[in-house]
Amino acid sequence: MKPGAKTALVVFLVSALAALGAAGWWFWHEHLEQRMNARWKDSEAAADNPMLAATMFLRQQKIEVAGEAKLADLPLRSLRDGTIIIAEPDGLVTETQSRALLAWVGKGNTLVMRPRYLRKSDGEADTPGAEADQAAPPAAKPDAAAAAKPAGEAAPDATGEDGEDGEDDGDGEDGEDAEQAATKAAPAGAELRTLVESDPIGQRYGVRTKLWAKPSVRCGALVEPLPAEAASAGRTLRSDMRLACLTPPGSAWPLELDTGGEVLVSLKGKAAAPLWGDRGGFGLRVYAEGKGHVVLLPTNYFDNRELDEYDHAEALLALVRLNPRAARVLIVQHVDVLPWYRALWSNFALAVLGAALFLALLLWVAVRRFGPLLPGPRAERRSLVEHIDASAAWLWHAQGGRGLLIDAVRDDALAALARRAPELAQLPQQEKLHALVARSGLPHADLDAALYWLAGHTSDEFTLQIQTLQALRKHFDE
Repeated sequence: MKPGAKTALVVFLVSALAALGAAGWWFWHEHLEQRMNARWKDSEAAADNPMLAATMFLRQQKIEVAGEAKLADLPLRSLRDGTIIIAEPDGLVTETQSRALLAWVGKGNTLVMRPRYLRKSDGEADTPGAEADQAAPPAAKPDAAAAAKPAGEAAPDATGEDGEDGEDDGDGEDGEDAEQAATKAAPAGAELRTLVESDPIGQRYGVRTKLWAKPSVRCGALVEPLPAEAASAGRTLRSDMRLACLTPPGSAWPLELDTGGEVLVSLKGKAAAPLWGDRGGFGLRVYAEGKGHVVLLPTNYFDNRELDEYDHAEALLALVRLNPRAARVLIVQHVDVLPWYRALWSNFALAVLGAALFLALLLWVAVRRFGPLLPGPRAERRSLVEHIDASAAWLWHAQGGRGLLIDAVRDDALAALARRAPELAQLPQQEKLHALVARSGLPHADLDAALYWLAGHTSDEFTLQIQTLQALRKHFDE
């Protein structure tokens, strides 16, 4: 073999071995080697308590934290001072609960909650803040069809979307005139929307939550430059379409909150002016209520998945410090309706107590007695003879009953005759009768009536027939 051919063969074999080794290494690495892959999984405690991270964070800040499953379980008339955070606004806040909460806030405390979503029965809503109007494209002018919509239906806003549909509930006292106009213009059955207001506190301030699909505000473009000490510490402002820029009183720089596309909107002609809030007015609003504060949020910034995002934890501390004299936080997981028995007791305690006393009095009248207790009757069983006599007396008067009785006794006597004297069974009637008279000694007429006649019509005749048959059976059985 030529030297060039040997060299080419060696190169080919080495290349083939290298390729085979690379393929084997790849196959081993991809299919045979065991690997550990980390997966995110919530602990059981975090799954049971969505506000666990906020609870642990506040306790690290030396703040007392307690939890409650439902708002309905709280003793609203004897709450301790501090801050209440309602995590999920699901359910119905009654007028009684809202009044008790606002009275508690008026003493200098803080309530943090989320208003319910915008409904069509709420009417039109303003765009979320002036900054949001500048960032969003201009809305088209309403046409004649939009102007002709009922007053209770939300017209398209800058997003081009209507209010979210949900449970049918209307406004409270603040929007009474507008709701009356909407009820007149609405179709039949729509007046039921005005019967229940599921969020009296949000209605009080004229605020609702809404999904905001288009750009609302660019946080970095609307705030002043950071102080030199903040910039030197490596802090930067990120620009995001969903970020709300919040500068709490006394803060050196703005805080960034990620609304996740949910924003606060004001109902036209019903919104109250907030004490302070974020720059766009869509991410957080603080309202003065007596000596305290009501904080409205479009989303829960403080649950387990959101607390470590952006400046949510620092915003939580800022809200808790609104009440500096009581560093105490109560986290309520859900808003729920009172059970029927608790709601009945809360609203009609005296009526329920009176009804209970009246029923107790009726029961006492029904069961009262005088004198000693009488002994109970002895439960003795009646004798079998009494049952037989009663059955015979009934059959004697029943139609065909006497025949049934004498047939039973007659069959019993003939059965004894067939056992003891079977030869008599083949004889004619008169010969059998003579033979029976000869053997038993019974009168011929009595045997004839007992064996072949119908049941007697009188008691004497019937008794004689039964006695004759019994005597005949006894004679042959002996």
